[in-house]
Amino acid sequence: MKNIVFVGGGLASTLALPIVIQHLELDARYVTCQLPNEHPDNYRLIECVERRFGITIEDIGLGKSPLDVFREQNFLGNSMFDNCSRVLKREQSYSFMKREYPDGANLFLGIGATEARRSIAIRENWQTMGYSCEFPLIERPYIGNTSLMALCEGLFGFIPELYKKGFKHSNCHGACIKAGTKQWRLLLNTYPDVYAQWEQCERDVRASTGKNIGILRKTKNGVKRYVTLEEFRVSEIPDEDEGESEHACNSCESM
Repeated sequence: MKNIVFVGGGLASTLALPIVIQHLELDARYVTCQLPNEHPDNYRLIECVERRFGITIEDIGLGKSPLDVFREQNFLGNSMFDNCSRVLKREQSYSFMKREYPDGANLFLGIGATEARRSIAIRENWQTMGYSCEFPLIERPYIGNTSLMALCEGLFGFIPELYKKGFKHSNCHGACIKAGTKQWRLLLNTYPDVYAQWEQCERDVRASTGKNIGILRKTKNGVKRYVTLEEFRVSEIPDEDEGESEHACNSCESM
């Protein structure tokens, strides 16, 4: 039985998961689906972990960003339909496993205790394809971002900037179609150039489809409507939690 570890780029799946795997003394193969639009600290963390623990983390990604997927499919992802994660993470992972391990393998994913409920569907999904899943971080609820930031600084001399700036995850340079207005406000105020790239992509897809769509939504008097990133940038729309999850990007983080 082969042991395959899916590294995501964040502290939990990139730093904590390899530590646990080595503690368990498992012979494992490490893989990741890197995106070209990540914060530089993501790539830096992966390189530091490789050197520190003497492992190689293989990139099996497409080399495309979510913005590439939205434009190619002429479809803007949203909180209900994450075509970016499906194409860039899940489909790439499935294809890799079917090609490299058609007879089955044991998978290790970096989902923590706060997202334990997600492990049920993920395990069932992989089992239908003949693979078993393990979530060793769920069994270690004391491993959280605070302790991991301290550990990362102690081992490598830095804390990934997104965590220092207040982001809950390190995917897509702080952007996420599943995030709510609080995270997008933080992105706008912290990395306006990244925000502008997503705003332009949203504008392009709206123009090409001719549809009144957007990444953000707002509810007023029980009626939901889309709020474009351009409108959000220039208006005084209050920040809300609608559609937002503290761990919205964990599917990217762990796959």
